[in-house]
Amino acid sequence: MLGSVCYFGTYESDYDRNRILQEALRLQGIRVLTCHEPVLEARRHKTGTLGSPAGVLGLGLQMARAWARLATRYLAMEDHDAVVVGYLGHLDVLLAAPLARLRGKPVIFDAFISLYDTLVHDRAVFAEGSLGARAAKGLDRLACSLSDVVLLDTEAHAAFFVEELGAPEGRCLRVLVGADPTRFHPVEPAPRERFTVLQYSKLAPLHGIRSILEAAKRLEGEPDIRFLIVGEGQLNDQVDAWMRELAPSNVERRAWMEGEALRTEIASAGACLGIFGDTAKAARVIPNKLYQCMAIGAPIVTQDSPGARELLVDGRDALLCPAADGAALADAILRLRDDPALRASLARNARARFQERCTPRHIGEELVRDLDQALFRGAPRYRRPGGTASGRPSATTDAPPRSRTS
Repeated sequence: MLGSVCYFGTYESDYDRNRILQEALRLQGIRVLTCHEPVLEARRHKTGTLGSPAGVLGLGLQMARAWARLATRYLAMEDHDAVVVGYLGHLDVLLAAPLARLRGKPVIFDAFISLYDTLVHDRAVFAEGSLGARAAKGLDRLACSLSDVVLLDTEAHAAFFVEELGAPEGRCLRVLVGADPTRFHPVEPAPRERFTVLQYSKLAPLHGIRSILEAAKRLEGEPDIRFLIVGEGQLNDQVDAWMRELAPSNVERRAWMEGEALRTEIASAGACLGIFGDTAKAARVIPNKLYQCMAIGAPIVTQDSPGARELLVDGRDALLCPAADGAALADAILRLRDDPALRASLARNARARFQERCTPRHIGEELVRDLDQALFRGAPRYRRPGGTASGRPSATTDAPPRSRTS
């Protein structure tokens, strides 16, 4: 079993995925050393940087300086059992892999997303078949090939990495995103004069904002329903255009909310919306905000997808409806408005589901168990911490690793 890891790279240290993953490891008694340069700390829309030559050049210069410091620091670092490349680390793997090999350490790459899928299919930064698309796909493949274990957020995402990007089958592990229970926890709801439908995000395509606005337009005749759309990001201008086109009178927009204000809005909402985009990526992922709403205990409506069904049961933990279907979404919202008992049941069950599967402690338990299986009980490539040689699993004493691609 791992005793210590080096969390490596130019990742954003306060991003939920990195912060929760580190805490999950610590809660399992694993010492987390950091070898970090904050290149991505100030970049709110990180993948967008790769969409322009100037952005790529600027990022390249920053990365070169950061990598020189990372390499020096890592080679002088105290001993550890494995290297974890934090998100967004597709480039960082290119440095981490040879450095880790020099010290005989396995590389655990928290891929979390595919650059190719995000930049081409989801955000349409590059056209399919373009140089940028081929480069993104090549980087995905190279980063996976250099890693001993690849971490993804859902089984559906893991299957995509194996089938489309050549990631090592059996070494793609699903690690739920979860939420920080110190930041997202039940709070007292504030009184609301109208039934509030809350959507907050960075306005990426996978959130399906157009469908949400279409649902709002359909519900204009319901004077007790209001929509609150919180966030800013890639589709700011597009959302403004949709607002002018559809002109829904029951929609309020705010730039962003955090901390107590966001928690209170989640707790006070009659319906918290997930994602409704019709991209393949949207069908594979479970976004951060769903975990956050579950942690607070809120009634959730999100699209019915393979990713969502890995965690949520329709009618028990959330209402699941078709993607990109404003009419179906409007019907789900009316159902929640008209059934307080259903709202209370969904909120209660979502909170319970979070507590049993999605806390950092539960995420860490599953991750450490699966890493031990993938790194030390399979092909004898590494030695267990403490010097015990790894070997193939015993038919009687070692359970096979759980499939992450089925």
